[in-house]
Amino acid sequence: MRTTYRQSGAENGALGYPTSNQTCTTSTRCTQTFQRGTLTWTPTTGVRKT
Repeated sequence: MRTTYRQSGAENGALGYPTSNQTCTTSTRCTQTFQRGTLTWTPTTGVRKT
């Protein structure tokens, strides 16, 4: 997720600043919210922006 965030421009990019810490509900899903979106990681899809 860090790599995707940095590649998108970090705080100057489309997502803006983080508004929460990364949380993993299980070993198969992690999320982190930002000012203008969310990054979600799963082993099958990798990191996705929403």
